[in-house]
Amino acid sequence: MFARRIEAVAIASEDSVRKYRFLAKTAGDRKDYPVAIQYYKRFLEFKPDDQRGHYYLGRVYYESRDYASARASLEEALRRDSTHVNTNLVLYHVLSKLGNVSAALCLERVVKKRPGDNKNRRQLADLYRREGRGQQAISHYTQLAANLPGDTEVVEIISLLYEEAGEVSKALEWRRKLAANQALDDRDRLLKSLDAMARLLEEMGDLDAAAKTLFRLAEVDTVSRYAYFGRITSMAATANRNDLRQRGLEGMIRANPKDLESVAMLAEIRLNGGDRIAVRRLVHGGLKIDPKHSRLQLLNGDLLALEGAEDKAIAAFEIAKKDPSWKRVAQQRIWNLRPPETEEEKLKRAFFGGDDANQDSKSK
Repeated sequence: MFARRIEAVAIASEDSVRKYRFLAKTAGDRKDYPVAIQYYKRFLEFKPDDQRGHYYLGRVYYESRDYASARASLEEALRRDSTHVNTNLVLYHVLSKLGNVSAALCLERVVKKRPGDNKNRRQLADLYRREGRGQQAISHYTQLAANLPGDTEVVEIISLLYEEAGEVSKALEWRRKLAANQALDDRDRLLKSLDAMARLLEEMGDLDAAAKTLFRLAEVDTVSRYAYFGRITSMAATANRNDLRQRGLEGMIRANPKDLESVAMLAEIRLNGGDRIAVRRLVHGGLKIDPKHSRLQLLNGDLLALEGAEDKAIAAFEIAKKDPSWKRVAQQRIWNLRPPETEEEKLKRAFFGGDDANQDSKSK
């Protein structure tokens, strides 16, 4: 008799479990959340250790925007099974709403159980990046890069994170991977990658590799090639690399033949190197564009003076002398060829000589 009564109670209890679970789900599907909450609570009175019961109650609380109660129910569910994916995902959203930094732990559990869950791994990596937790972000972005070999955005983010961390060589390594995977038809991204590579190489002090990358950029992006050659020239001048500086200036002149300042700078370097043929070609070509260009006329006079054509040299210096910026230098050149004869001229030369000599040396 007693056994029958126990059996009857058990059957009634099981019926109640099924009933309240059904009623709770039905109310939840209708978005009648207050009713669903009450039924899930009654369900849990019969089955207090049911992990899914606590999960569903937490999810209904979340849908009704009662985030504090949702958190409590979902944490109860995780105490019974910390690896349950859906519980962790809903709790992640709850904690995010509450502004809790421990939200990342929920996604960590998800991707640990599902290593190929790229959507949630990306969400986790982005979360770490927003929070400034670079190393954790890099770890998950690196896994994403392995899972999604064609995702160039992820590779670029990894490079940027390494650069922010001051790990330039690793940033460059990932930039190289990015450039290698980018076809020429993905032109904008390729240009961006090459530009970043050049900057990183310069930062590392590898000027030859940086220049090589900039030359490649000039080939790919012909519209902006003058700017790339300008970067090479500036970089080489700072490092006192005349060989690279000459190549940069040559590129600038090819890109813009009317850039007479670059023509003059290159001619000056070649003159100092004793290559008079190159100087003559550069100076004469530039003066065809602008016969009154002061710096080119000054160099023209220097070349003529070296060749023994004193009168022609002085004539060139006289043209350069008309420019106030080069007047003293040109006058000094003239006096070097024809020293002043009167005392007044000698005093004037002595007066101007020191400043002219300094400006003259700077021009070289």
